[in-house]
Amino acid sequence: MKRHFVLGLFLLCAALNTGCLDTSVSDPFSDYDIENDALAIFNSGDKKYDESASGEPEQTEYSLLYESGNYVCSKYETDGCYVGASIQNDELVSSFSEFEAITASQAFYAVTITLGEEYPEEKVLSCFAAGKSPLFTVIPPAEGDIYDAEALNEFAVEAGKYNFPVFIELYPYSAKEKFSAKGYKEFFRRAKAIFDEKAQNVALIWSCSLDDAAAAKAYYCGDEFNDWVGVRIYRDLNASGEEAVKAIADSLQKNLDYFYFSYQKTKPIFITRLGISHYSTKNNLYFTKSTAEETKAFYKSFSEKYTRIKAVCYDDTNELNFKSGKDYILNNYSLTDEPDMLEAYTAAISGSRFLDDVVAENTGRSITERFTSPFAAYGSGDEIYVSEKSLIYDLGLVGVNNVPGRMIIGGEPYYPAGELKKRLSYDFYADSDSKSLVVKK
Repeated sequence: MKRHFVLGLFLLCAALNTGCLDTSVSDPFSDYDIENDALAIFNSGDKKYDESASGEPEQTEYSLLYESGNYVCSKYETDGCYVGASIQNDELVSSFSEFEAITASQAFYAVTITLGEEYPEEKVLSCFAAGKSPLFTVIPPAEGDIYDAEALNEFAVEAGKYNFPVFIELYPYSAKEKFSAKGYKEFFRRAKAIFDEKAQNVALIWSCSLDDAAAAKAYYCGDEFNDWVGVRIYRDLNASGEEAVKAIADSLQKNLDYFYFSYQKTKPIFITRLGISHYSTKNNLYFTKSTAEETKAFYKSFSEKYTRIKAVCYDDTNELNFKSGKDYILNNYSLTDEPDMLEAYTAAISGSRFLDDVVAENTGRSITERFTSPFAAYGSGDEIYVSEKSLIYDLGLVGVNNVPGRMIIGGEPYYPAGELKKRLSYDFYADSDSKSLVVKK
């Protein structure tokens, strides 16, 4: 793979020439149910579309992207997407070189440690020697003070010994962990100060389980106390049949949308673990080929829809090798024990967006970046229509209902991009290959 240094794109909010601006609306999740803003039968005036009617043009969903020219990059943030893996639990490979010989070069490798235990210097030096960055996942001790400042300070000193990029995912939030919101946030804020002083080579990641993304908001440390936000995603096979498996994947997609739209505007996003199961002990069924295609689709979405995802760590783990199935449903996320999965992963990260080298050039720079609206656009005939909700929540506009050509989709007003372009100080241009509409100042 080669580095891909193409400046990205988006706009938060600026005064358009309509003069209608209301920036008090900032959270699209506060009033609207995003997942219900899908294509449906038109049910009110203006242009109507009846899905049962014949001869009506088909509607195509487009991702709606906005550009900002003054986004400031976080530590080690790139305009591409770093790829890495956790191979600690893979019994089929014993080194980075073995893994890369059957996949492709990686930017980082994950190391899980408990706060207070001996620093794994040998593993860290092996990362550096191979030109890789370590991604530490630091978990709390089972006993004693989980917010031990002395242990944290000692870890920071060790992590800062070498002037080489290090990522630290500190205490990933999960509902299974019994953190107090106050203690957790105070600990994270103390950690940021310690790492800034003693380990300036460290990029600190606040993260949560995707399943607990909504609850995790109460535990978020604040934008100024982390460099990246992270999410841990596991698509398990804890259901029976193709339809049930598809329902799991659809639910995961909605949860990812929620997380992504919550944090994309302020921080780069790090998928600190991604595991896509192709077998589970639920019914002893294999879904290898469909999971391989799903893996490729996931990584493709990081290039098209989820462009603020700037790093992904695949969890190359087969739970059957180190857990008992008596009390749990076990899943196999491994890449290396299934040729289809191995081929899919290698193909998925082969594009120029995916990077195998952590770089610091963009840190602190203002660049043009691209952000995704939670409200999709829809193409019909030669025109693409933009949701009124996007104009309100993404651009801060109100009072645009006098724009001609309005269409009602799913009971909501949409406006033709061509007419909006005439009246606003923005360009609207479509990318038919990626099915996206980009709005640019």
